[in-house]
Amino acid sequence: MAKTRKLPKTPLLARRKPQREPKLKLIVVCEGEKTEPKYLNDFAIK
Repeated sequence: MAKTRKLPKTPLLARRKPQREPKLKLIVVCEGEKTEPKYLNDFAIK
């Protein structure tokens, strides 16, 4: 009788869960010199 060969276990192909929190990215586009600091300060406070 011939021996049957066992196949190795394959790893799961599912995606892993994220390991860390994603970083918040903020892009502010404006032209005025007076309004730019206001936008940035408002977001920094929140």
